[in-house]
Amino acid sequence: LGFFWKNAQGMLSSLPGIQRLKPWGIMLVLQCVVVVAVVVGAATTISIAADDLITQALTASDEGSARAALADAEILGADVSVPLERELMQALDTPNTTTNDEQAIRLARLYAAYASEEMRRVTVGDIDTNLRDLVGPQTYAETQRLMQVLAQLDPLHTGAIAREFYDRAIAEFVAQPPQTPLALAHINAIFAVNGQISTGISDAEISYAYLLHGQALETTDPSSALNDYRQAITVYADNLEAYYVLASGLLVEVEFDPASPIELTTEHRASLNEAVRVAATGQARIAPNFCRGDQDLTNAATFQHSWYCFLLMTTEGGARFLRSGADDTTSTIIGLLQPAIGLAEENNHFGAGYSTAEAYYWLARATEPDPLTAEGRELYCNIIRQLDRARPRHVGWLQYANQRLNGIQCIP
Repeated sequence: LGFFWKNAQGMLSSLPGIQRLKPWGIMLVLQCVVVVAVVVGAATTISIAADDLITQALTASDEGSARAALADAEILGADVSVPLERELMQALDTPNTTTNDEQAIRLARLYAAYASEEMRRVTVGDIDTNLRDLVGPQTYAETQRLMQVLAQLDPLHTGAIAREFYDRAIAEFVAQPPQTPLALAHINAIFAVNGQISTGISDAEISYAYLLHGQALETTDPSSALNDYRQAITVYADNLEAYYVLASGLLVEVEFDPASPIELTTEHRASLNEAVRVAATGQARIAPNFCRGDQDLTNAATFQHSWYCFLLMTTEGGARFLRSGADDTTSTIIGLLQPAIGLAEENNHFGAGYSTAEAYYWLARATEPDPLTAEGRELYCNIIRQLDRARPRHVGWLQYANQRLNGIQCIP
């Protein structure tokens, strides 16, 4: 410091304007220069310290440490929102992996906590635009991450997007022709934030979304479809259709050609056990009066309850027949299928477009009556009368009935 002081004094004394000052004036100027130098140096040091704290926050292994470092950087006067926004946008450009997605969501939480309302609104608008441009059948993971990030930045806005996407998905499913890939993209975006924020979408609607999602996957990914049906029931326990499609899907996994019986594996039995349990649980959600007698099928709710009661009794009877466990006696199976058939017949088989052949098929498999008897012939013929030849499973039932009839003609 002494060396600096001596040399600075000499340098100042050599300047033309300074030479006119008295010695005490030179000393005063020199002191001012030193003060300015100290202040500038201190500010630079503080700025470097703040930058180091921001770097620590961005690389911290846990969010608590990141928040503490950002709070300290703010105390030192740093604006932490700008580097947070920059890091967030860079994170959104990284490939979709669990680690990258979690980092983007964490950065979004930090940015939401420290950015001004104006900055956050602009960022939300940019991500919203990106989301709408990106949503599609090839970008499920990307759109889900954007939805999760938006949920951290502006839950209310994200909830409105989810509601909009739900309405669009339903319209896309029922469009002619159906726009299934785009509908699935919108539903997957909703699933990313369901349960995390308020979306205005009811449990029944979310359950229906899972149902539609599963039905769209039945032919390409039946295992995922079954998981969707399970989720539909978990979300909304009164989704009768979900009970049926889950129980029926599990049964179909095991159903075999009667001419080529198979030995049930542990996996087969697990599927049949679940099918029986799900079908029985679904029936328990239906009041018994809907499961017997003549019903007012013009009432939509009555029709739904009676139709699914028929389907669930039929599916449980079929699953029990295939399982053939200690509890799956012939009388138990008949006790499910006969009431189902009675309900169908008392209600004119539920009208055009509805098939009740499956109940007759499983009853025939369980009892195998002699087709030479009037009762036996009528049972096999009812399989033929009530099936839909356009459905692959029904073709198998037709072959079985014809094989059992062995040329015996059915009376129309």
